[in-house]
Amino acid sequence: MAEADAAAVNADTLRLELKKTMTKILEDGGVSKDRGETDGSFGALKTIDEAVRILNSLREVETKKPESAPTTPSSPASSAPKVPKEFKCTLSYAIMSEPVVIASGQG
Repeated sequence: MAEADAAAVNADTLRLELKKTMTKILEDGGVSKDRGETDGSFGALKTIDEAVRILNSLREVETKKPESAPTTPSSPASSAPKVPKEFKCTLSYAIMSEPVVIASGQG
């Protein structure tokens, strides 16, 4: 449980850091006001790279699942219904929302 709490705190910290970085990018284009002609784009790229780094870290934290969490009957993974293959698209394997079946029965 402590690991999950630490991950939540880390995710919150990363979100706050990302918000500050994105605000900087939007307010001044990610470049400081006293930039020169040649290093202005470098500053913008550096800020954008920082935002990408934060996003990647946030993705890792949010997708990491604690190994110690047991699967219980009330957990969403075990309570999700099994979707019949007829309800899934044969190309994308996504659940079809408006399936079309032709006269021959082919979908």
